[in-house]
Amino acid sequence: MINQFFYPDQVATSQMMTDLAVDLAAKGNEVSVLTSRSAYLSNESRLARFQEYRGVKIYRTFSTKFGKGKTIGRVTDYLSFYFSVFLKAFFLKKHDVVITLSSPPLIALVGVFLKYLRGYRFFYWVQDVYPEVAVRLGFLKEQSFVTRVSKQISRFILRRVDHVVAIGESMKKLLMLKGVEENRLSVIHNWSD
Repeated sequence: MINQFFYPDQVATSQMMTDLAVDLAAKGNEVSVLTSRSAYLSNESRLARFQEYRGVKIYRTFSTKFGKGKTIGRVTDYLSFYFSVFLKAFFLKKHDVVITLSSPPLIALVGVFLKYLRGYRFFYWVQDVYPEVAVRLGFLKEQSFVTRVSKQISRFILRRVDHVVAIGESMKKLLMLKGVEENRLSVIHNWSD
């Protein structure tokens, strides 16, 4: 599993992925998580590089910590995380499946590379649809270069993923409009343990 944040962080995607990872491990699956050493709710802490939590192996990789204040800092943080998590995943013991969430934006591109380079089956658990959410929130302009490139990368990912999990029916419809066939889509609503 790959997500920028994981236990002990309390951000929503961290909680969801932690719940899923712990439940899969409790059922006898070998579960490894690749995440960052930073905590979402604090710029101060650096979490341990390796930890085992309730049967889940947590590998925390390097990423810069410029923070959310400036766009260039945030992009640099994302890119450093993408690169380091890809390297770590490439050299970890091979697993059957890689699951990525949609944060940070376009992290699923790492899942695509691992699918083709390591032979993983790739599942994409979509919490936010990029770049559409950034456009709707006013962070990107609809016709900007970044938006156009992000849409192309998103299409590239969605055509290569083995299965996509949407969090609701509206998101499922949007993903189908983006070209995901219905037989490769499931809806699993977010939960709270």
